[in-house]
Amino acid sequence: MADLKNRQQPDGGIYTGSYSWTPYIPDPYISLLAAHFQEFALSRGYELKEAPDLGKLLVYLDNRREKMEDFDPYYHAYNNMALAAGSMADKAYLARTEEYEDKLGLGGYGLLTQAYLAAGDKQAATRVHRRSKNFVMMGTQTIDLKDTYEVANYWSSEIAEMAILLKNSQDMGEDRGLIQRIAGSLNKSERHWQGPNDDFWTLLGFIPLLDAEGPAKGKATMAVDAAGTGLADFSLTPQLPQAKAGLEFGAKPLADLKRDQLLPLNFAKTGDTPVYYTMIMRYALPNETAFARDEGIEVVQRYETLDGEKVGERDLKLGETYRVRVDLSTTKRRQRLELLVPIPNGLEIIDPTFVTSGKFRNQGGNQSENINRETVYGDTIDVSGEGYGAWSDWDWQWYWYRPDSFALDNMMVYRWRDFYAGTRTVTFLVRVTTPGIYPTPPANASLEFEPEVFGRSEGKLFVVKP
Repeated sequence: MADLKNRQQPDGGIYTGSYSWTPYIPDPYISLLAAHFQEFALSRGYELKEAPDLGKLLVYLDNRREKMEDFDPYYHAYNNMALAAGSMADKAYLARTEEYEDKLGLGGYGLLTQAYLAAGDKQAATRVHRRSKNFVMMGTQTIDLKDTYEVANYWSSEIAEMAILLKNSQDMGEDRGLIQRIAGSLNKSERHWQGPNDDFWTLLGFIPLLDAEGPAKGKATMAVDAAGTGLADFSLTPQLPQAKAGLEFGAKPLADLKRDQLLPLNFAKTGDTPVYYTMIMRYALPNETAFARDEGIEVVQRYETLDGEKVGERDLKLGETYRVRVDLSTTKRRQRLELLVPIPNGLEIIDPTFVTSGKFRNQGGNQSENINRETVYGDTIDVSGEGYGAWSDWDWQWYWYRPDSFALDNMMVYRWRDFYAGTRTVTFLVRVTTPGIYPTPPANASLEFEPEVFGRSEGKLFVVKP
């Protein structure tokens, strides 16, 4: 802040360029950010001995409101927030900014909500906050966002938008379920392009939650039963705030429950602190009779010749090479997705790292990934990879976001940190080595942090004749 003080110009704005460049023209966004920093520090009781003159800075920002066409809607929403926090809210400026409607996007709506709250207009803040939730897609434990292209702003991001939504949801007294989902999305995010700006907004988003909860305190006990049969008991304290129990179907107490009947599951809590719980049920199905299932992720698997013709489970020929193709589809952006693709015991995966596997290069290769996703313009495209480029030493360097993949004895494993909404297709090659009858589990996709979100193809019974 001391450096920004030295860079403050007579009109109040902050200049960020080299001192050898003249004239010194202030940067509107850095000036806005500097005002936000100072207002935040003052609100938290921090003493800034060396900082720009906040009064002059707010006057500079106030002059920006008359230049609506020079800045995008996001900037005006942010500017309104800074001015309102500095006791310089302007009702006409707030109203003109709100007229941008959905061009504000989730980030702009969130900042405008904060502006109305700072101006003391709770009714308007509620109205704008309600509209911001139109961009939110609810998941089981997380959320996803759907913004349009025209709301994109260089200084914003999906992480920043979720953080602002988290802060507003806490300030507006939203349902705890929504707050937990937003916090979970930020806490477990593996989205690309995270930087210091995202970290800054994430901290601002979590501060109201930390203020509301305060230091860990209170105790609670939880008893779980099914139709009167005790299943588990937990004791929670600030020192031991979490507990879990695993139960087997074939062992007590689950073995004592009546089969083929619907039974009530009861949770009873005593104590002076809130308790949140999650239950996960894992079960096994006969490999060859398992039905396909879509619980948020669609998985379609097929075997085909190297020419792309589909091959049935009873048509594999001994000694031949085939391509396994798996299509993954989801309507939401997912984090930490794992795909397991088992193959029959009588087949072997052709490891792409082996030198001898290079002969398949002219037949579509031995491993691939294709992506079908929606662009920022609303249409869909097919691409073979995603990542970013950087200019280095007079040449472009390309960095790809590839899934971590590896082959086990009878299974291919793929793991994505960040999986965009849309469809991805992965392929690999297998060779038929041993005749026999092979019940084979379905290809299965699930999320590490949300195991209740999963999908699988159907199980298969492969027959390889001698």
